[in-house]
Amino acid sequence: MDLPALILMLVGLGVFSSFLAPFVESQGDVIPGQESLSPPSPPPPPPSPPSPSRPPRRLPSPPPPPPYTPPALRPSQSPRSSGPSPAPEPTLSPASWPAKQELNLGKKIGLMFAGIVVILQVCVVAFLVIKRRQLLKNHGRY
Repeated sequence: MDLPALILMLVGLGVFSSFLAPFVESQGDVIPGQESLSPPSPPPPPPSPPSPSRPPRRLPSPPPPPPYTPPALRPSQSPRSSGPSPAPEPTLSPASWPAKQELNLGKKIGLMFAGIVVILQVCVVAFLVIKRRQLLKNHGRY
């Protein structure tokens, strides 16, 4: 295959894929997903009419908290050796974080096209660098 035709084909493919990516991403609503398979929820029921007047119910008040009593220290033990220290509060490790949501199909395809475009651009830049070196070497032969 002729070299300019190859370059033209690669550039055309890159431009085509960059224009196609937004259209593919917008097609995610056309394919029924798990969310669209469930029927829509019924509308909430209308508010009930006010009932005849009743005396308002009074909730019993909560009991008062017990008085604070400081814990008594034993004279035979020092504060340092009073037993095991309380364990620190557990922190969430990265493994126990909630799982991230998966990308939908349109976003996956869009990211795939973006990756292809980046790869093609790197190939074109590498090709141009190689051709520049070849031209600089052969410049004296013309």
